[in-house]
Amino acid sequence: MTYSTVEHGGQLNKVTDRFNIPVQKWLDLSTGIAPFTYPIPTIPLTYWQQLPQPCAALGQAAAHYYTQGLVTQNLTKVCAKNFLASHGSQHVIQHLPILWRQHNPHSQSVFVPASGYTEHKKSWAAAGFNITHYTQLPNPSKLPMNSVVVLINPNNPTGQLTALEHIHTLLAALEKKQGLLVVDEAFMDTVHPSQSALTLINSPAVIILKSMGKFFGLAGMRLGFVAAHHYWVNKLHSLLGPWPVNGPAQYVGLVALKDQHWQAQQYQKLHQQATQLEHLLSRYFNESHNTITGTLLFKSVSTPYATHLFEQLCLQGIYVRLLDDKSGLRFGLPNDKGLVRFSHALEHLRINDCLF
Repeated sequence: MTYSTVEHGGQLNKVTDRFNIPVQKWLDLSTGIAPFTYPIPTIPLTYWQQLPQPCAALGQAAAHYYTQGLVTQNLTKVCAKNFLASHGSQHVIQHLPILWRQHNPHSQSVFVPASGYTEHKKSWAAAGFNITHYTQLPNPSKLPMNSVVVLINPNNPTGQLTALEHIHTLLAALEKKQGLLVVDEAFMDTVHPSQSALTLINSPAVIILKSMGKFFGLAGMRLGFVAAHHYWVNKLHSLLGPWPVNGPAQYVGLVALKDQHWQAQQYQKLHQQATQLEHLLSRYFNESHNTITGTLLFKSVSTPYATHLFEQLCLQGIYVRLLDDKSGLRFGLPNDKGLVRFSHALEHLRINDCLF
């Protein structure tokens, strides 16, 4: 195994084989998944026995959860019909290029973040689109006709948040050029809701992706949502086919989305843990060549020693995310016990390694 093949976090079996450490002895900080998981309720047996049924209540709960705190006239038209449940965001990411090609066969150019979730790039490239990487949001006036812009907001792994006013300007340009804006808001749950592109949802030129895996700590459940104009919701519904979400996931998702008490507690816990993690990282990565960024669910550090530190941490059974370009490391949020172990690992590196 080479590190270039590890394109995502969460591939614990691969690093286990590489470093010959039993899986149960690892501390996995390689993802941006909350370490505190929503408590799984008792699932009625019928949800296991029957084929998944259409669940209007799930769409209603998603619409309420994702728009709470957004006060704008635009949201008077946002309803459950603007939301489509899916087998996680990844399922939709793989199908979007096919859908867009059917809608706009003249489209060729897709702009994706130079640093970000690589499955966006892979899916559009596999469908034959020309990929352009950007570090700054593309100039709206210079976008080609029929182009697609993918925005990860906040970005993973940098944590950079694009202001809504800039998204509005970009969307207006794409509308005029028969283009499409895809906004991946997998980590937006930990950001003030006023930053969400949902205020623009009634435009047929925007598609927004939501995930329940990160904030709720339920990545294995594979439940996400597409938020979009009715046109795209209907098209995606037809493309994804019957039973895009299993029954148990629908049930748990519905309960979790309606549990406002737990959501408030979760936000406070994540804020506390993220603050402690950032303080810990600041003790060791405080040189001018190190920059700490991120969200409440992960912190990223740019360092010229990223590959070396990745290996040294793995030797201690600490699995973190080595960025694709090897320019830094992303640290997922540990629980209290994990934070102590991670602190000891960094102290061990400080004593035995001259990089700190």
